[in-house]
Amino acid sequence: MAVNFVNETKLLVAPGMTGATGNIYTGLHEFQDMAFALHVLRPNDLFVDIGANVGSYTVLAASVGAKSISVEPIKIAFDHLMRDIHLNGISDRVDARNMASAPTEEVWSLLRDWIPLTTSSMEIDKTDLPSARLKLTRLTT
Repeated sequence: MAVNFVNETKLLVAPGMTGATGNIYTGLHEFQDMAFALHVLRPNDLFVDIGANVGSYTVLAASVGAKSISVEPIKIAFDHLMRDIHLNGISDRVDARNMASAPTEEVWSLLRDWIPLTTSSMEIDKTDLPSARLKLTRLTT
């Protein structure tokens, strides 16, 4: 379901999407950080959203005219991020990357117990997820 967010933007939400639905219940789920983004960012500033999840901060940044690099390694969250980008018509201001970022190139092993921290709100049965290897890549603009 698409719900009104800030500055005439919308977010696509579903039951259980804790962060996104938190914005419905509280206005801004992470009030201080989100208010900071809304009040400090200016048109054409560059906002880097590492761990973008479904894109709440990316949409906030775009709503004030900032450009974003939005990084999300988990595919299902990245797909939601892309839907929110397209819903709001901000693809010209957002460089979305389905990757993980670190200062150096590394490979991490993720246990299936870690993955639901990002995706449990999207109703994934963690027993179906294997342990995964995640390549971390240096972020460049």
